[in-house]
Amino acid sequence: MVDKTLLELQLSEVEMLSSMFPDENEFKIDDPASVHEIREYIDGTVTFTPKQISFTLNITVELQNLNTVVTLLCGFPRGYPECVPKVFIRSQQLSREEQKHVNAELSDYLTGLDRGELCINQCIEWIQENIGKYITVQQSLQDKQINTHATKDKMFSRLWVHSHHIYHIVKRKNIVEWAQELELSGFSLPGKPGIICVEGESKSVSEFWTRIKHLNWKKITMKQRDDVAIETDDNLDKLRRFDKFEEKDFDVQSFGHGRDYHMNWGLVFTFLESHQCGDMFKTLLGIEGKMTKGQ
Repeated sequence: MVDKTLLELQLSEVEMLSSMFPDENEFKIDDPASVHEIREYIDGTVTFTPKQISFTLNITVELQNLNTVVTLLCGFPRGYPECVPKVFIRSQQLSREEQKHVNAELSDYLTGLDRGELCINQCIEWIQENIGKYITVQQSLQDKQINTHATKDKMFSRLWVHSHHIYHIVKRKNIVEWAQELELSGFSLPGKPGIICVEGESKSVSEFWTRIKHLNWKKITMKQRDDVAIETDDNLDKLRRFDKFEEKDFDVQSFGHGRDYHMNWGLVFTFLESHQCGDMFKTLLGIEGKMTKGQ
């Protein structure tokens, strides 16, 4: 008998990936009927063992100013996430030897993670951070891209980050000071979970992410990054949804466990809505946002 709890976790991860990669050219379930069968099995509508979920994910990674597509083929064994998912990376930019090497390294990385937790998002982050070590970029293509890039506009980026928690006073101080140093706007929400949003010139956003992800975290995830081409700094400022960067708190409530405190998420949703970011509430927290009664 298949553990329904594990199947529910698998469906939740598929839903998360669908929201992160809405374009079917990015994320495609190999057999959509498998998802339907699992839902029916969980509901008790059917008793036969459902098909296993497998999918293809095309991840665009910028390497030396060249956009490279890396394809992740993934299959969920019925025991996932109590066991390791089946994954395989391929790319036109990978030689046979490079492909063999990167897949071995990714397998070792996934095997070393704690079992029982969903890990495809961590797999994606590993690819984004490490694939450049294995891909040999053809110099002619690189030169072409660099020449084209020189005529392109500057980029504006907005980055959304989810952390298991943000408590440590030094870490909170670093977040605010680094954002202000890099002339980024946005906000951070300490507590459990912790949320960070930064926006501004793309290279500054990338630098901010590089700095914070190397701090000591229990778990930190880039949930979404939006990039827009701009012509002038004036256009950059027009795209901002926040006028400065600051740490926010919304009716913080302690639950009697030391620093274990939580925000009033209704007020958080209202704040996001007021900055035209209400849709990010579900992306960040996995639930629909609701305003606090009386607002």
